[in-house]
Amino acid sequence: MHLHAPVSGSLLRPSRRDGARVAAAYAPERWPAVLLLLALCVVVATSIESPALDSDNTGFSLEYLTNAENRSPSMAFVGFRYQFLNSDGERAYQLYNRFPITGYLAIKAAILAFHDDVPAQFRAARMLMLAFFAAAMLAAYFVLKRLTSPSVALAATLLGFSSHYTLSMADIVATEGVMDLFAVMLTFHGLVVFVQQGRFVQLLAKTCTAVLIGWHVFGLLLPFIVFGLAAEWQYGDGGLLRRTGRLLRSRHVALGAVALSVGVSMLALNFGLERAALLADNEIHAEQSATLARLPSFRSMLKRTGQDPVFNTKQSITAATALRFFDYVGNAVTPYAARVAVRSLLPSSHSSDLTWAGLGESPSEHCGSGSQPAKPMAIGADRGQEMRSLVATARRFGGLLVFVAVAVGIVRARHRILLGTLATAGFCWALLAPGNVLIVPQVAGMFFVGVPLVFYSLALMQVQRRSKRAMHVCVGLALLVFASSAAHPAPSHGHLNAVSELASDKEAIHSVAPEGAVVVSCTRSVARHYLLTGRTLLSPRSEEQRQLADFVLIDGLAGDIGLLTPDNRFYFLYDRAAYDAKYAAQSSPTSK
Repeated sequence: MHLHAPVSGSLLRPSRRDGARVAAAYAPERWPAVLLLLALCVVVATSIESPALDSDNTGFSLEYLTNAENRSPSMAFVGFRYQFLNSDGERAYQLYNRFPITGYLAIKAAILAFHDDVPAQFRAARMLMLAFFAAAMLAAYFVLKRLTSPSVALAATLLGFSSHYTLSMADIVATEGVMDLFAVMLTFHGLVVFVQQGRFVQLLAKTCTAVLIGWHVFGLLLPFIVFGLAAEWQYGDGGLLRRTGRLLRSRHVALGAVALSVGVSMLALNFGLERAALLADNEIHAEQSATLARLPSFRSMLKRTGQDPVFNTKQSITAATALRFFDYVGNAVTPYAARVAVRSLLPSSHSSDLTWAGLGESPSEHCGSGSQPAKPMAIGADRGQEMRSLVATARRFGGLLVFVAVAVGIVRARHRILLGTLATAGFCWALLAPGNVLIVPQVAGMFFVGVPLVFYSLALMQVQRRSKRAMHVCVGLALLVFASSAAHPAPSHGHLNAVSELASDKEAIHSVAPEGAVVVSCTRSVARHYLLTGRTLLSPRSEEQRQLADFVLIDGLAGDIGLLTPDNRFYFLYDRAAYDAKYAAQSSPTSK
């Protein structure tokens, strides 16, 4: 029995009500779509006017932007964070890749026309991310419109996407982020169309597109396939062998097989490209070999599944760590404007005197014992720790209550399998990739967006049944909440409005240090990869190796002797010989 075939008592059954709802999805009620577009304009406008990224997100964007910029046909489009000199003084690459490479190639295409314009690269990459964010919201709206009504779909989409998780990632340059979120929503739209109209080919097309974008779609496909097979088994007839044979021939199994085949093929393509890149350049062999364990995509896969011993990301889902999922739910269901309002009532734990301009990284000492360490951020007394702990407990408990309410509502709803699939996608992704979910909460939390979408849809359906006027009020409030949430800058400890200044630092460094120059890096900030794109990075491991460098990069001023970038704000380039001579009488530079 196929998913779209009539199944008595199952919510997979197309009916007259389904047909009416599908027709309503294309009804000439266009004002919700217009309001949604206006809300998206708020996101784009605030991102253009305030290009600030918080400390964590800045590093996140820089890593992905640098990796994308470094991709080229000569490296078989395999990315690397930076090139460096190994212990033998030979050039090598710190390779990094992820399944699949499609997202990186999209970023590369967006910035390709702005090779010499660093701020333009940032803007182009961020606009690409905003386009994916807008597409994800539109897909969510159209799919909820098919399941509920235009008004409910609009309000639920606005509220569901108004959390800190979604809005703070809207313009962050990354391949796992809004790109994957769009892929998940695109596939869910395909699932709904398939259930309502039996269009299997379009579902396969959307699923394959999603798999080409990223991993996260498997977190959505897993519950749909499991729930669908369970429903077909429950409502099927015949003996054990007949039911089993019918399940093996079902379109659920075909859907999973196609998605898995495309994923394995893309992973094999990654492995092939990476092996070719390693074998093609004989200067890489000193640090990396072409064995499977050394391939970047394989290492990335181990890391995401919590099995990489080097990164120590081995994680297991225990009762204690599972409670964190309800933190995700609590944050995902709370509009960002409400979160900001609550935070404003709590005593501040950090001083506003943020004196260290290091993009949120831990301050590092300069290369040279005579230099002074960068000044750390001033930290005030934490008088509100107990209150913040209570808020965190309330958020977790609220997330648990929302999850229970959603579970009860799904059981009583008509489209149980579809709503259950959307609500549990984040949890399933946590089971498939525990290392990723437990280590990167901001990205992981974004994929719990299905819970608020289902929660608000179920609640607003009740409101609409009782009063259309009340429903219109809810739409207005949802629009106001989303707009205020999107317009508020993201909070951080060390918030910066300095992306353009950082880009100016890079331009100044590149104008002094020609491409291929060897630079001693005296900072561990992830910004160094971005700043030294096309240059060879050197960690000062020994005095002999240090003599190979032309320049020294530090994250703070250390006098003016040998200073080559006096107008920079964050990162400064020095002539290596002059810099070393300044501290030669004190002690030899040490590796940091």
